[in-house]
Amino acid sequence: MEFRLEEVKCLCGYNNADTVTVIHFMAEKEARIVQCKNCGLQYISPRPDKEFLDWMYREGYYTSVIEDRNTWTEKTLELESKREKVHLNRLIPIMKMRNSYGYKKILDIGTGAGYFLKLAKDKGFAVLGIEVSERAAEFARENYDIPVLNVGKIEEAGFEDNSFDVVALCHVIEHMPYPDVTLMEINRILRDKGLLLVVTPNRRTVTTFLSRLNRMLGNPVKPLEDPYAIRKFKNGYCHLYPRRSDEEGYRLYLLHNLHHLYFFDPKALKGLLSRCNFSIVSYPAGGYDYGATGIRRLFSNWAVNLIARIFSLQTEIIFYAKKV
Repeated sequence: MEFRLEEVKCLCGYNNADTVTVIHFMAEKEARIVQCKNCGLQYISPRPDKEFLDWMYREGYYTSVIEDRNTWTEKTLELESKREKVHLNRLIPIMKMRNSYGYKKILDIGTGAGYFLKLAKDKGFAVLGIEVSERAAEFARENYDIPVLNVGKIEEAGFEDNSFDVVALCHVIEHMPYPDVTLMEINRILRDKGLLLVVTPNRRTVTTFLSRLNRMLGNPVKPLEDPYAIRKFKNGYCHLYPRRSDEEGYRLYLLHNLHHLYFFDPKALKGLLSRCNFSIVSYPAGGYDYGATGIRRLFSNWAVNLIARIFSLQTEIIFYAKKV
């Protein structure tokens, strides 16, 4: 598969951005994370072209995540239990609004292995998933009996207007080459007073804040040594490898992979949703890490999350927005 890079402008339409850092792909390729001078959104430009991204998701994504349930270890089962807690926390606000607004049908875009929809189905919702990875879609169908369409874009599904009560985008919007186009399509297929759930990593985190404070105090930042930074797909393409051994490189390691094209903070995401005719109705504290240990578990604590939310430093942005 040929690897090509393409220049893109910001989602707000502005085409003037400052370079934040350089990304090295496959040793000989370079891209940039840039920050829009108009809205503050950070994004990759130049970035892998759509053809390569489609191929990567269909052929390489989820191959190391989805496996036969018969081979699951005790640790895998424990993680699934914690993952269920995360998804339940996201579903509870929708359940609370169900009686008031008559929510019945949920569409999950980028449904992955189907964890969120499994829980929604168990709670009495009619569910449907969209997933580009055939392997993940098959896992959801076979293990959770969830209907999943194996398509790359929501526009390819051919839904009629006002088809769904709720649409979920959980850790998906940052992967999309054109999230504004997807959001407008979601607005079309949502019924009046329909709800959109968006969850995405927050580029302004507690970890980033503490790292910057540490640097301001004159303390050195340890070099990046975690092996995850150079973990490779079986096909030879690798995740983002931040070669910088400083705070910015560490932050990139925490948040950015090859397939993350946009890096939102609450202000930038709110602006995007507003331009696509959505109004935010709820912004709960987010950032529970079901794989957390040690100091990371501390930052998964709800009280710390609440403080982080006040300063927009939580690890996740969670928005519930209504169609307007």
